[in-house]
Amino acid sequence: MTFDIPLRDTSSAGLGITLKGKTSIIDGQSIDLGIYVKSILTGGAAYRVNFINKKESFSFVNNELF
Repeated sequence: MTFDIPLRDTSSAGLGITLKGKTSIIDGQSIDLGIYVKSILTGGAAYRVNFINKKESFSFVNNELF
């Protein structure tokens, strides 16, 4: 699923989310479990379009695999 979220062209423009990376230790090695939405900031682009929810994960950004 792909979402295009328009950003406002102002000095305070932004997506309006905070992200958190998760890892786990398996057999003594750190394994990346992905990047998740920690919070959605009121008034930001993500809040306005209402496509992104807390705890959602990101696999790709700009066609780059995480």
